[in-house]
Amino acid sequence: MKMKLLSIVLLLSLPAFAAEHVQTSKTTTAAAQKEDEPHPFAGLLTGAFSSKEANSTSAEFGIIGGYQLLPIALQVEFSGAKYRDEGSDRDKTNLLLEGTYHLAGDDIFRRYTHLGLGLGLVVRSNATDFAWAPLAGFDIPLGDHNDREDRKDRNEKYFSLGADIKYLFTNSTPAEGVDVNASLKYWF
Repeated sequence: MKMKLLSIVLLLSLPAFAAEHVQTSKTTTAAAQKEDEPHPFAGLLTGAFSSKEANSTSAEFGIIGGYQLLPIALQVEFSGAKYRDEGSDRDKTNLLLEGTYHLAGDDIFRRYTHLGLGLGLVVRSNATDFAWAPLAGFDIPLGDHNDREDRKDRNEKYFSLGADIKYLFTNSTPAEGVDVNASLKYWF
């Protein structure tokens, strides 16, 4: 329980920490949404998975990659964690296709926030389950990538720091639970 509470507190404080290290954008949100080219990205994620039936939390690690065409993004997540089943720890691997919608408001919370849905498979040692997961999260660009007013260089490269939380529904109760992950993405 303490680990879950600590994870939630860290997740909620991450936007404030990242906001202090992000320079204010001189472009408007509407100008950023006029980009008509897909923006590919790849990244790493780490976090925690808490099984619905277990009273424990385990570490989760993975990779992600996809394209963003504002306000929509598609990404593939490949991650692994442990869950508790019948008194023993078992491995599970998630393979999810996630679609997100970016809110893109004027304040920092809406500007970088996204809501979405993931669909895919959870592969366990003894079975493969269909999974779906509603999710919410954010990605905050690091550095000064938006400070060029002319925006002539649409192929600029930068990093972003993000996090998301999702509830993984499966057709097998032991592999069902909450995923809380932080991510570091590189945008090409």
